[in-house]
Amino acid sequence: MTDKASIKSLAEQLAKVDETITSKIQEITLTPSKVTADLLTLTMTDGNTILVPLSEIDTKLPYYSKIVLDIVEPSVIDMEVGIYRYVKTSQ
Repeated sequence: MTDKASIKSLAEQLAKVDETITSKIQEITLTPSKVTADLLTLTMTDGNTILVPLSEIDTKLPYYSKIVLDIVEPSVIDMEVGIYRYVKTSQ
């Protein structure tokens, strides 16, 4: 992300999320889809990947702490529309 407004929005959104979650974020990448222009991919230190719209980080990302309790294999947690997860496939 190079847009200063988006970076500011990201910082503001992440400030509202518990540090136990934000401290596990390894990398954040803007990965827009056909439906969601502000879609971000968050690579977590635990091997999981989260897809979440920038505009909804503060409302959806807090669910990660509950979702991760049931994960036994590195997974993708898709929060773009609703919230669901699936196991990562090796490529």
